[in-house]
Amino acid sequence: MLHTPDLAPLWRLFPGLRAILETWEGRTLGDVAQGFRQPGAVPSAAALDAMHDLVAPVHGEDVARALRRRLHLSPSVLAANHHGIECFPELVQAIHFFGLPDLLDGLGGLGGPNALGGPDALGGPDALGGLKGPDAPGGPCCLGGPDCSGKPRGDARGEVPTTPAAASTSSPTPPPMPTPAAAGTVIPVLSCTTVSLQSQVYPRGLLLARRAPAPDGAHFMRLPLFPASMQDTVVCAAPPLTPQQVRASRGLWRKLPLRPWERRAADALIDAHVDIPEVYALPRFGEQASLINARLCRQRFPDAPHVTVVYIELERLAARLLARDLTDGASIVSRLLFDPAARRRILSRLAGTRGCWTAHAFDATTTPLPRTGSNGTAFFWTVDATGRRIPLRLDDTTRPVLTSGDRRFALEPEALAGALQEGLLIPGLFCSYVTLALQHGLRCHGGMFFTEYLPAMLDAVHDVLGECPAHCRATPLAALPLSVLFDDRGTGDDRDDGAYGGHRDHGTDPRPAGTVEMFAAGGLDAGRLRHLARTPAGAVLPLSLRECYEECVPCGERPAGWAERLVPYGTPWQGVTLRVSDDPA
Repeated sequence: MLHTPDLAPLWRLFPGLRAILETWEGRTLGDVAQGFRQPGAVPSAAALDAMHDLVAPVHGEDVARALRRRLHLSPSVLAANHHGIECFPELVQAIHFFGLPDLLDGLGGLGGPNALGGPDALGGPDALGGLKGPDAPGGPCCLGGPDCSGKPRGDARGEVPTTPAAASTSSPTPPPMPTPAAAGTVIPVLSCTTVSLQSQVYPRGLLLARRAPAPDGAHFMRLPLFPASMQDTVVCAAPPLTPQQVRASRGLWRKLPLRPWERRAADALIDAHVDIPEVYALPRFGEQASLINARLCRQRFPDAPHVTVVYIELERLAARLLARDLTDGASIVSRLLFDPAARRRILSRLAGTRGCWTAHAFDATTTPLPRTGSNGTAFFWTVDATGRRIPLRLDDTTRPVLTSGDRRFALEPEALAGALQEGLLIPGLFCSYVTLALQHGLRCHGGMFFTEYLPAMLDAVHDVLGECPAHCRATPLAALPLSVLFDDRGTGDDRDDGAYGGHRDHGTDPRPAGTVEMFAAGGLDAGRLRHLARTPAGAVLPLSLRECYEECVPCGERPAGWAERLVPYGTPWQGVTLRVSDDPA
């Protein structure tokens, strides 16, 4: 499948993606995920201290210490999610893919001779019949996918993954929250906060994985928690949620064409994890979202109370470290920004790279860059009074300065460090990853775009400064496989409840599950997690690549009939299918 001409538009968008996927040939999801937990050099003391200081006020000292222990064992972090109440299926499912080894560790691993951490642990020479190691070359993949019935296929022993109903269509009462283990581990997630509340992943509220028609094309159903007037506000500048705001927003949901189970599940989720005193006690939305996500993940993995999923605001962490590094003349970011020759080379080398800037960000003009353009920004962002993200242009004609209208920031160590500490500047992705990965030793993994722009950044720094630590060269992809589907067909609840004239959504096939769907179905218990660990990676890639194609490839670049021609590559679905049942039992 990876070599079919119909996927050529996808490979043009992600030139390095196919080579990564070829290394997954013949391997299970658990085997691939074990590579995310490889040991390595411990991150810097400054990074460990900064992460502890950000985590402890939200999650407590025990979790902050557990995070420190986890990073001593492996410096790997999931580092390209988007901050907010995370509901987008691809990013939600990245959590259990990246974290499979941690989730299974307290459950006896896979069980039997191939248990994680045992003599034949995943990734070892005898793991699951001699699977290839993480660096093994791969050939063309024989990939699987869902069949037209949407029914789960038996596993290697002929058993079908169990999908008992954990949420009734008549009573959406969530299962009780598992009690956190006193001493456990952490799945660390660094999430981007410079996206707007109205962005594709919708940090503005909840997102359902069902697509609904809209004037600008079908998109996931959206349930706002912030008012429309704040849709351009970036996450890091969003005010905290309040009880009054949440109540008002939920009142607006009555006008949305939701299916009955969707309405009940969304209300139950808000009651259990959002509209609670612990959330409102936190002073910032970023901290509220981190606590909400941790609670949702604890309920999503009911048999893994030893694990806490901790979302840390990527730019906030980077800003703390940059305020220190910028005043250290030997640091990588200091040498790149304050040495004129190195600065010119890195600006030129990365012009046009996603996550960086275009040449307009450092040309000789002084006109402010468009706020909503694709021009990127010169190293840092700022925000206006309404919390909208403002790009900065580098004026290097005399004394270097970052400008936007009447905003001016001298490109000098103390000036930039002070502006970061005061919250006047926000690091761009380039500065964030340079300090987190290159300077402080975090091994960063992310999604499809991440596999392109992070290596490009690292290559550019290597070209300019001649250095790039080996740990930064680990395969960065950790947010692609869609391994969990949600099926609400046959429940008597697979249609909307009559709003907007009884609009019927015809997209009723099983679809990748996001947060609300997993919440409604009771999440991923130990049996499902073990099944996912044994699932061949190739069996879930066809669905994953089709979803990626739909999201990323412009309609005008898709060959006619591409979707139909990909069908023969599919095999019966081997991942997990979750359901909401009519039967309360």
